[in-house]
Amino acid sequence: MGGVLTLLANIDEKTFRGAEATLNYAESATEGPPLLLLHGSSFRWQTFSSLIPALCQRWHLYALDFRGHGKSSQGFATYRYQHLVDDVVEFVAECIGKPTVIYGYSLGGAVGFAAAARLGALAQRMIIADNFLYHDSMLEIQAQPLLQSMFRGVQQIAGQQTPDATLPLLNEIKLPVNGDEITVGDLFAGNPGFLEMWAECVSQLDPKVLEIFFTPLTREEFNGDRMLREISCPIVIFQANPALGGIMPDRDVERVLSVRPEAAVHRFHLGHMMHMENPEPIISVVQTLRDL
Repeated sequence: MGGVLTLLANIDEKTFRGAEATLNYAESATEGPPLLLLHGSSFRWQTFSSLIPALCQRWHLYALDFRGHGKSSQGFATYRYQHLVDDVVEFVAECIGKPTVIYGYSLGGAVGFAAAARLGALAQRMIIADNFLYHDSMLEIQAQPLLQSMFRGVQQIAGQQTPDATLPLLNEIKLPVNGDEITVGDLFAGNPGFLEMWAECVSQLDPKVLEIFFTPLTREEFNGDRMLREISCPIVIFQANPALGGIMPDRDVERVLSVRPEAAVHRFHLGHMMHMENPEPIISVVQTLRDL
């Protein structure tokens, strides 16, 4: 952790005491409009380390640990998607307190999407980075055997060991692929740095928070068309390549444009890990939004 903060010299780690949860977050000292980064499931704010040094040059940056993740409050009897949404709404309204660009990646995209619908003018722009936006797509993603096995495996080892001890356990999680079986280590063999980063996140994770993935929302709880109409700010879509493992299907992008035809869509030749694979194209687009 100290090494990350040393590399990110303009970042301070702070806490926000909300009504139900104390949230750990990073904040830059930069003058500029607020930009809030929301991470994916089982991760923490440090997974944006590839983006933060560049974005700090033009934005007043915030990066949040969701409850159950990183150093934010843990030990809740239950975790639900709506709890994370409530936390983000409260954080933007009371900690940032001014119109904010929200960048939500994966789970953070779904959470930011719903939060922006409630924040009104406090949401200045919503960037949704590679996540489903409709109920049927959510059900398809949650039913994928590979993801089911991956998150159950992570749940079994979360929060029990040091990062060094977690890494081999993470590598050994078995996954079904096309009638065969591989391990997490096999799947990410080309990116050992990602596995080390993920092991650090998993070592700080409350295993119960992963029940969010295994608890399907109702159609009314996750109504993409309704939320799109309730969001008053501009919407930006970052779609990873489905052929490379991206989870935002083309049909969701088409449905977004049918409701919000002015939404900006950026397609990247990257997999779901996007900014952890190659941050440069992500940084380039986000920086252009600074002056809009």
